[in-house]
Amino acid sequence: MTKEQRENGTIGLIVTLMIGYTIAYMDKAMISTAIIPISAEYQLSSTEAGFIMSAFFLSYSLTQIPSGWLADKFGAKAVLLTALSLTTVFALLFGLVSNLLMFMLFRFFAGVGHGGYPPGCSRAIGEYIPKKQRTFIQSLMIATAGLGGILAFTLGANLIALNWRYAYLLLGTFFFMATVCVALFFTGKSEKCYHPKN
Repeated sequence: MTKEQRENGTIGLIVTLMIGYTIAYMDKAMISTAIIPISAEYQLSSTEAGFIMSAFFLSYSLTQIPSGWLADKFGAKAVLLTALSLTTVFALLFGLVSNLLMFMLFRFFAGVGHGGYPPGCSRAIGEYIPKKQRTFIQSLMIATAGLGGILAFTLGANLIALNWRYAYLLLGTFFFMATVCVALFFTGKSEKCYHPKN
């Protein structure tokens, strides 16, 4: 592998991680807008709407620690692909269901996927990025949270105004694209392959 190929591969990895982070934060923020028409359409009480919101954050909180362990054991690529595949499936399914139990269940499993993404990213940075650049790359990941929020309250909100289901079908498509990017840009090899000298 030439130096140029290594650099191009590293840039692809970083952009992929940033895309995934952006979409993840778009999802987290967008539900706060989508829950309004969902509640109106299905006559949900504030408590029931809270159950939908809380189901996501329950699983999101519970899965981050085991996801970190899995990332250390199996590597970044396996955890990121699993996390993004789950978020793809359950974002799409959330846009198709029509009762409280399914809303809660699918947001719960979406939270499982989300819980795996940050540890997977941290592991990926450790595997593929030289030590002297890791803090900067990590800061790029964190910065995308704001971009995800912007997309949620602009693109997402406009789609929700048309039909909230459209927003989740688009979100699932975005997650699928991020999954494909991980499959393409993550070789599964360690940092030493990309950067023989740290």
